[in-house]
Amino acid sequence: YQRRVHGSSDYQQAHAALDATGVSLGGQVWGSLRQAKYRRALVGTGIGWLLYDITYYGAALFSPTITSAIFGNADDVLAESWQNIVVSAMGLPGILAALWSLRCIGSKNLQVWGFFGIALTSAAFGLAYIPWKDDHALVFGIYLLVFMMLLYGPNVSTFVLPSEIYPPAIRSTFTGVSAALAKVGALAGTALYQPIFDKYGLTVLMLSSAAVAALGGIISWATLDDPRVKPQDPDVISPVHHTSLNYKSFD
Repeated sequence: YQRRVHGSSDYQQAHAALDATGVSLGGQVWGSLRQAKYRRALVGTGIGWLLYDITYYGAALFSPTITSAIFGNADDVLAESWQNIVVSAMGLPGILAALWSLRCIGSKNLQVWGFFGIALTSAAFGLAYIPWKDDHALVFGIYLLVFMMLLYGPNVSTFVLPSEIYPPAIRSTFTGVSAALAKVGALAGTALYQPIFDKYGLTVLMLSSAAVAALGGIISWATLDDPRVKPQDPDVISPVHHTSLNYKSFD
């Protein structure tokens, strides 16, 4: 993709036109931030990524504790290892489904429905844990769905959306800002899961994760335009849908 785009005549003409304007990169970035559509889009790509990483990194690093709570076998290292191998393996169908869905429903819908899928399965797990905690197979099956949904949706769309939304002059900068916000979310997820679990238990932890994911879905729905229907900028080239590039500089 990078070779195709950066080697294209449209891309070269766009940057030749950009160089002719004499506008600095900083000027382009600040000029973009003065536009409401890019501020709104940055909330969608940045805060959405932050909220996703709270749920993903928290659950991924906390998975051994969750499986131990389900099966009560914290002292059986071999059994716990196999359980977590099964959990991690559920990520594969989640990723494959996300790649298929990306072409069918687009990156915005993938992110929105992916967030709501995480929220629904996390809430189901949290609510099922106490009344059916002795039914290990049922509770573990729901947890497998949680992990599959964590690898579906935002796991793919958070990387794709910046390439579809932002024009070339600011794409790398705004993608970097979004990724930096994601690392804040990863730090928060890894720092908060254990204290919440220790103080309130697994049900509250998973319901909190569901609330974070639902918030991510709402923010993504409210701030992101569907690049297939209404591109943020007519000069953006989409790596998924192959829209055209005809960049105009920011004034």
